[in-house]
Amino acid sequence: MRNLISKLILFQFINELILLYPVYILLFQKHGLDAFAISLLLAIWVGTKLILEVPCGILADRFSRRNLILIGRVFKALAFTIWLFAGSGFLFGPFWYFAIGFMFWSVAGALFSGTFMAFVFDELKAYGREFEYEKVQGWLITASVSGVATAFFIGGFIAEISYGYVFAASIIAVLTAFGIMLTIKPAQKVQSTEEK
Repeated sequence: MRNLISKLILFQFINELILLYPVYILLFQKHGLDAFAISLLLAIWVGTKLILEVPCGILADRFSRRNLILIGRVFKALAFTIWLFAGSGFLFGPFWYFAIGFMFWSVAGALFSGTFMAFVFDELKAYGREFEYEKVQGWLITASVSGVATAFFIGGFIAEISYGYVFAASIIAVLTAFGIMLTIKPAQKVQSTEEK
C-alpha cells in the first residue's frame, strides 16, 4: 500500500514537471504567431478537450483506467514531439503544428481528468483503504502543484539556454511518468459505474 501511494505521488510530480509550461506562449511568439493566432490555438486546445471529456469519461467506465492514463501519456509526448517540427517548414507553417499538438494534448488531458482520481479510488478500495481517499488526494494535489511550480521555476532558465532542452526535458518527464504508471499493477479489474 505504501509503495502504491509513493508511486502515485512520484507519478503526479513527474507528470507535471513539464518545462514547456511556463514558456510555450513565448515559443509561439518566437515562431512569429501574433496574439490572435495564439488565442485561436488556446481555443482549439480547450475546445477539443471539452468535446472529448464525456466520451473519455465513458471509456474510463468501460476500460482499464490505468491503460487510458498510459495512452494519454503517449498522446502528450506526441503533442510535444509534433511541436518540435513547428519551425521545419515541412508541409505547413508553425500554427498548424501547434494546433495539431494541442489536439493531441487535449486527448491526453481528457483521458486523464477524472480517470486518474477514479483509478486512485479503485486502488485504495481494493486495499480496503477507500476512507483514506481524501488524504491521498491531498498528497497527490500537492505533488502535482509541486511539479508545476518546479517546472515554472526552472523552465525559463533552461529556455534561455535552448528550447531544445526544454522539449527534451518535457518529453522525458512524460515518458518517465508513463514508466512509473506502467509499474503500478491494478489491484482489481475496473467495473463500470453504471447501475445495473
